[in-house]
Amino acid sequence: MRFIKKAKRYIFSLRYYILFSSVVFLGSILIGYFNAPNDQGLTDETLETLSEMIKPILDMSPAGQFLVVFLKNAFAGLLAILLGAAFGIFPIIILFLNGSLLGILASALKETLSFSDFLLGILPHGILEIPFLIIAASCGMKVGRSLTKGDFKKEFTSALVFFLKILLPIVFLAALIEIFITPKFLS
Repeated sequence: MRFIKKAKRYIFSLRYYILFSSVVFLGSILIGYFNAPNDQGLTDETLETLSEMIKPILDMSPAGQFLVVFLKNAFAGLLAILLGAAFGIFPIIILFLNGSLLGILASALKETLSFSDFLLGILPHGILEIPFLIIAASCGMKVGRSLTKGDFKKEFTSALVFFLKILLPIVFLAALIEIFITPKFLS
């Protein structure tokens, strides 16, 4: 029970970072979506790179796919926290890249998928994965801010404990849903 109170207090302490992270993420989705048709070369290159990254994963067993997706997302979240020590810049970059990629993907698929089908492919796991990313980036930004306030060690420890006890189980569940449940919605 004590940990739950601490986790709630920690989330509350992140509220402004979460708001800022959400704005960055949503803004980057819009930038990716509306810029994709204007820069077809970049869009094609992005989709080709994404396809090359996904192809070997699709050839794996579902357990292998789950492991890759879980580790990739967990590592991105952990990096957002660890590299937040660079004054919080890296978490913003992670948010921007992920959001713009989602926007580019939505734009590229709008001719072949309905908006509802696109959401069906994103939302089951995205309901957990997107908040995970936003909160991990927020933790990283708060860690970066702590450098100027002189409480880096305490903040860094709090962020890592929160990551391990709260965020890691969330991204674990998101990966399970992405690999074992989302495909059933799309078939």
